[in-house]
Amino acid sequence: MGKEAEAFGERPKCFKNNLQEILFVFVATMAVGMGSFVSGAVTVLSAFVGRDLNMTTVEITWIAASSGLSGGAFLLSFARLADLFGRKEIFCVSSAIFTIFCVGAGFANSGITLDVLNGLIGLASAAAVPAILGIMGASYEKPSRRKNFAFACL
Repeated sequence: MGKEAEAFGERPKCFKNNLQEILFVFVATMAVGMGSFVSGAVTVLSAFVGRDLNMTTVEITWIAASSGLSGGAFLLSFARLADLFGRKEIFCVSSAIFTIFCVGAGFANSGITLDVLNGLIGLASAAAVPAILGIMGASYEKPSRRKNFAFACL
C-alpha cells in the first residue's frame, strides 16, 4: 500500500472493491437526498397540480407541507426503530415504501389523496435517513480521510 493510500485510509472490509464502495456512498447520498428531491419537485409543480386537480389553496399548501411535517415529526422515532430492528431492514423497507407512495402520488386524482401520500412519502424519507447514516457509521469504523470523504458526500 502506497503512502497516498495510507493517508486516505483503508477501504472497509465490508466492501470487496472500490466500485462497491462508490455505489454504496452514492446510494446513501441519494437516500438522504430523496426527501429534498420530492420537496423541490412539489414546489415547482404545485401550481400546475392544484389547477389540474381543482384543489383549494389550503390543499395546495399541504402538498408541500405534509412531507416535511411528517418527516420531521418522526425522524427520531425512526432512528430508534432502526436501532431496535436493524438498520438494513428499515432502510430497505423505507426505500420500497417511498417508491410505492411516489408512484401512487403520480396517479392521485384528488387533492386529499395527494396530500396524504406526500405525508407518507415524508415518513419513508424519515425512516431511511437515520438507517443509512447508521449503516455508514458502522461501515467506516476508523477515522480517516476516506470516512470524511464518504460522509462529506451526504
